[in-house]
Amino acid sequence: MKKTNIKIPQNKQVFLSCSTKEISSLLEENKKIFSQYSFKILNQPFREVREKSRKEVIGRALKFSKIFDPDIAKKINPDYQYIIQTGHQPVFFHPGVWIKNIFLNELLKSPLLDKSWGLNIILDNDNCKDLTFSLPALSSNGNLKLEKVNFLSSVLTPKLPFEEYPCPSLEMIAKFNWDIIHRLKSLESENEDILNNFKNFAHCLENSFRFCSRNHKRANLGEFLGLARRLYEQEIEPAYLEISFSQICDSDEFLSFFLEIIKNIEYFSKIYNNKLDEYRTLFKIRNREHPSPNLMIKENLIEFPF
Repeated sequence: MKKTNIKIPQNKQVFLSCSTKEISSLLEENKKIFSQYSFKILNQPFREVREKSRKEVIGRALKFSKIFDPDIAKKINPDYQYIIQTGHQPVFFHPGVWIKNIFLNELLKSPLLDKSWGLNIILDNDNCKDLTFSLPALSSNGNLKLEKVNFLSSVLTPKLPFEEYPCPSLEMIAKFNWDIIHRLKSLESENEDILNNFKNFAHCLENSFRFCSRNHKRANLGEFLGLARRLYEQEIEPAYLEISFSQICDSDEFLSFFLEIIKNIEYFSKIYNNKLDEYRTLFKIRNREHPSPNLMIKENLIEFPF
């Protein structure tokens, strides 16, 4: 584990590590590293489990992506060798997070990466702690301030995983859209693009509901929000696949991965805790809860990281 000192980029600056020219060689290096692994997962060679998992995830991602983009298979190279992956919780995230999807899509256009597929994982296993939409507003003295509007109804059970919430109703979506548009109208004279951009996104939320109602009736809140984002990205013509993490967890390969950890939980937990301690020491972090708490090991009781 090494510490790299990074200077935070300023307004309108971009920091990228590594450079785009190095990505193709990094992909090849990763491929070689994976090919050298000789351990087993539930008595199955790792490489076999990995290959099965890749095929299963890609198959599910293609099926899911065809819900909102029937022509997605025509946009990708069937003879792929690499998967370039990103992902995030399906919240209303800021441009600093959204850039991952946009950058991934630009990478896929590069001739150097023509044998790569892009994959975005919607992390719907995370708890939905605070699904608020941040927007600019004018204070009583005319200064700009930040307001937040909650997307979820107050009657819903709080802090469940995204995958446990159903797709919201069209009435809930319409109420949320009206509330935001009403608040943004006061800024129309300052910048009409703000209001127009949200109106476009409002249509994406409504269309996501219609897509899910017709083609994916079991859609959860995370998948609904991920689809709304994807619809809003149409101007960049996204060519990467989408899949929710809950779908990946439902595979036999993921179950094997889970059971292998449970089978070796004592050995695993010691490595897990040692790496957390090493990280805190390297970055001089005193908070034992950061980046996550150590697993409890007490006599014959061992905490699982799930």
